[in-house]
Amino acid sequence: MAHDPGRPSDLRSLMLVCKYWQEIVQSTQALWTSVILVRPQSFLQTDVLRDRLRRSGNLPLDVKLLCRCVPERVMLPVIEALVDHLPRLRSLDILHQHRQTLFAAVDRLGVMQGAGVRRPAPALQTLRLDWHASGGEQLMSGHGHGVEGGASQLGCPALTELQLPVAVIFTDRSVLSRLTVLRFHAAPTHTSSLPEESIGELLDTLEACGNLRVFSWLGPHLQPIGQPHYFHNGRVVSMPRLRSVEVTTPGPGIDILYYLHAPRLQDLHLNGSMIWGRSKGLLHDWAQGQDRVLQMLASRSPEISRIFLYKIPLYETSHVFKIIFTQFKELRHLSVDTSELTEIPGRVSAVGRKVVCEKLQALELRQCYWVSKRSLKAFLKEGVKLGCPMPHVRVEDCSFTWAELFE
Repeated sequence: MAHDPGRPSDLRSLMLVCKYWQEIVQSTQALWTSVILVRPQSFLQTDVLRDRLRRSGNLPLDVKLLCRCVPERVMLPVIEALVDHLPRLRSLDILHQHRQTLFAAVDRLGVMQGAGVRRPAPALQTLRLDWHASGGEQLMSGHGHGVEGGASQLGCPALTELQLPVAVIFTDRSVLSRLTVLRFHAAPTHTSSLPEESIGELLDTLEACGNLRVFSWLGPHLQPIGQPHYFHNGRVVSMPRLRSVEVTTPGPGIDILYYLHAPRLQDLHLNGSMIWGRSKGLLHDWAQGQDRVLQMLASRSPEISRIFLYKIPLYETSHVFKIIFTQFKELRHLSVDTSELTEIPGRVSAVGRKVVCEKLQALELRQCYWVSKRSLKAFLKEGVKLGCPMPHVRVEDCSFTWAELFE
C-alpha cells in the first residue's frame, strides 16, 4: 500500500468507492504500515506522510525511500517525520545517487553511530542502504575508510539483514553476530581500489558474522590492470552456517571467497562482466585467481549443489567449467545465463577416465548463443549410457531450441 501522489494507490481508490469503504480504510491500521516513496513529489508531502504514520497506530512499519535524485533538503524532512516512529520501524530501504545525502539521512535518523545523535531502533530487522550513482565514482580508496570516514556501529538489536554500499565497514560485533543476511552492493558504474588492509577489515567483519546464511558482494567490477590478488597470508574465516554466496567477478568478492571455510555452503552465484571478455591478456591474472578460488571452494565447501553463472566471458568459461564439472562432486543444478560458453565438457574426465557430474539433475542455458549443440547432445547421450541421465534440461534464447537436442 504505497503512498505516492504521482501514482494512485489501491488505498485511495478504495476510499473513493463510498463512505463506508472510506471509513474502513481510514480505521484499519494494518493498511497504513507500508510507506513507499518513489517519485520526487511524494517527498514533498510530509503532512500526508505524517498522517499515514499516525493512521498506522502502533503496528510495525516498513519504509522504502527509493528516489535517486531527491535533494538532501527535501529528504531530511521526511527523515524527521520518521524519527518519532523509529521504535516500531521493522524495515528501512534508502536509495540515493549521492552518498552524502544517503548517509546524511541515516545520520539524521540516528540508527547509525556517526555525526548525529544515536537513537535505538529496537524493532528494526532489515536495513538496506543503496548508493546508486549514475556515473563512475570511487568507492574505497584507503585503509578502513567508510563513506563517511570510518567504521560504524548500529543501535539495532533485532537486525538480521543488512545491505551496505561496498565502501562501508561495520565493526559492531553485537550486531554482526546476529546477522543472517549481509550484502555489499555497488552500481556497475562505480570503480574501486581495494587495498590489502581493507580486505583484512572485510574478513574481520565476516568473521564476526557467526550466524550468517547469505553473503553477497555485488559490484563493482575492478579494472583488471594492476589489481593483485591477496592469497598469501594463510588466513581462514570460518562460516559454519553459510548457505548461499553471490559475488561479482572479477573483483574483491571473488578474492574474499578464497578465505572462507563454509562446509555447509550449498548455493554459489558468480556474476561476471563481459566488457573485458575478449581482452585475453588483461584477464589472464584474474582467470588464474578465479580458478584458485573455485578449487578452494570445492575443497572447503564440498556440499555445494547449485551453481549459477551469469555473464561469464569467453576466456574464463573453459577454466570455470573444467573445475565445476570435475571438482564439485555434489553438483545437482547448474544454471548458465548470458555467458560466452562454447563447449559442454564430456561426461568422462580426461584424467583418470572418471565420470563427472554424476549427481547433476538439472542444466539450464539462457542466452548462451555460442554454445555448441553438438557438445550438449553428446553430453546428454553420454549421461544416459553411463547411468546418470539428465531429467531436467532447459534451453532458452540459444542458437538452437530444446526440441532440436532430441532430433
